[in-house]
Amino acid sequence: MKKTAYGFIMLYVLYALAMAWYLFEAAPVGVPEKLQGTAADPSLFMSPQRLELTHEYSRLQEWLYFLSVPMEWGIYLFVMVLGVSAWMRNRSREFTRNSTVHTIFYVLLLAIVTWLASFPLHWIRHEISLSYGVSVQSFSDWMHDNVISFWINTLLLIGSVWVIYALMRRTKRWWFYAWLISIPFTLFMTFIQPVVIDPLYNDFHQMPNTALKEKILHLADRADIPADDVYTVNKSTETNALNAYVNGIGSNLRIVLWDTTLHKLSDDEIVFVMAHEIGHYVMHHLIKSVIGVIVMTLIGLYAASRLFRFAISKWGGRLGVTSP
Repeated sequence: MKKTAYGFIMLYVLYALAMAWYLFEAAPVGVPEKLQGTAADPSLFMSPQRLELTHEYSRLQEWLYFLSVPMEWGIYLFVMVLGVSAWMRNRSREFTRNSTVHTIFYVLLLAIVTWLASFPLHWIRHEISLSYGVSVQSFSDWMHDNVISFWINTLLLIGSVWVIYALMRRTKRWWFYAWLISIPFTLFMTFIQPVVIDPLYNDFHQMPNTALKEKILHLADRADIPADDVYTVNKSTETNALNAYVNGIGSNLRIVLWDTTLHKLSDDEIVFVMAHEIGHYVMHHLIKSVIGVIVMTLIGLYAASRLFRFAISKWGGRLGVTSP
């Protein structure tokens, strides 16, 4: 198992170098040739220095993002190989004999270990955003958002693990029934996201009745979007970036403008941006993404069910794991 861990480190280093070479050396820069010289070409409205800074920032953030994906796999691997998982399991059993509380305590410990191990990479990404003038968020506010995310994700993880473990004890087809349960849960989370989850991070306000609001609602009406209001969110305390979006489903659907967009663009430019965002709704991108999540959840759960049995038969004895 130590060889497996060392092997992962070597592969991770090679992966990091390969991604750095591709992003910083091999990846094409700029717009496609057919769009050069058009309104879509940023070289027409950005100085060469600012354009180069934009490319540098994008490359760095993309590289760190791609490093973060397999890092979580590595954390779980080392938690198993170094005996941390067995230690947390034993402490959980000492803490209580109740299997439900035992599971909650173990998952909480695992979430804390994973969060601490991945924290440096997230902090570096934040610092890069600050150094390039994209983010203006203080460390305390950034930590506040991170702590909120940690508890939301951990509570959802605890609930998911508890349901899956309960199904595992009852049927070999646990992965299929877990998937069936995940479908209404995914739809419910999409429904409550705009009115329950998002307000935990920022303050939302109804946009004042102005000619701009009427233009946006007119666009929404033409696109058959069931919205009777436009909301603004105070992102200027966090970032200089501009954004707008349409999210949610049913009666909780919301049209949202970042206040940075409202303050830095003209009315015509904002309407243009909103036309793009409303286009996502017209093209059913939100529904397609939800369907994609549902399909990938089925594939992931089935793959996990097969992988569990293989891993336990091959390495379970050495890791002290006897069942999925």
